[in-house]
Amino acid sequence: MARLRWIGRESGQAGAGRHLASEASQGHPLVVRLAREDVERISRDDLLAGDWETAKERFKRACRIFGVVLAAAASGLDRLDRYLYQPLRDACLLTAKLVESEVTDRAGRGVALRSAFDEVTDSWLQDFGMLLASEKLAARRDAGLPSRITTVMTRAAGGQAYPPYSYPPHLVLLQRAEEAAARGRARAAAGPLAADEAAQRMRRRRATFHACDADFQGPGGREVMRAIFVTVLLLRDAVHSRARKVPQETFALSYRHVLGRYKLATASLVLDAEPEATPRSRPFTT
Repeated sequence: MARLRWIGRESGQAGAGRHLASEASQGHPLVVRLAREDVERISRDDLLAGDWETAKERFKRACRIFGVVLAAAASGLDRLDRYLYQPLRDACLLTAKLVESEVTDRAGRGVALRSAFDEVTDSWLQDFGMLLASEKLAARRDAGLPSRITTVMTRAAGGQAYPPYSYPPHLVLLQRAEEAAARGRARAAAGPLAADEAAQRMRRRRATFHACDADFQGPGGREVMRAIFVTVLLLRDAVHSRARKVPQETFALSYRHVLGRYKLATASLVLDAEPEATPRSRPFTT
């Protein structure tokens, strides 16, 4: 996690600009190393044994429901995969790890874990929601799409915010982004420092994603933004869903369990596309 904090420093700080310039072309290998570290740590701790494929497939399906596709539908499309889908998979892994880092930092300053998690995920959804909604795509909204997303949440498996398949995924995602953006704009209007704080957060995040060749404001950045937004949305929904369904479990246990699955799923997606991955880097099957 220290490496993520380092590469995520703002470019105006000492050494960060030099790092970004030298590492930008090595961004994907850095993400692969982070994924392998997660796999090895999970294997050592014997956590979530046997859940590798399940966690990965659930995450892919959930992303697809919101119109975010993380892998080519056919084999033999290596070039397409490398330029289109690889940055999205890398962004999902980085998002899960950076959210964890921010929650840990905030909890370390004395904020209750549940509040820290909500504050961090709120900031990610609102900040990226404003970016996604800024392109004024609302004019394309299907007239049949309900005015509030809560009306399409009732069919969700396990109570999570998955829309029914009858609504176009990109429109449902856009509506979630617009709702988050509205909260973000209200937050910015509530205090003069809020906009500056949001800009600082986004500069730090962009520095990290840019260093890992998944720049959400570079070429193809909108798709990366969608992957980031959906990853946070699903993580937040899953943590709160588990906390509701397993009331005897503390929030800390629910959070660690769900976060472990998301790190497992996103690391798996990154490593699956690496032909040189060693057996030690591959999922355990017990």
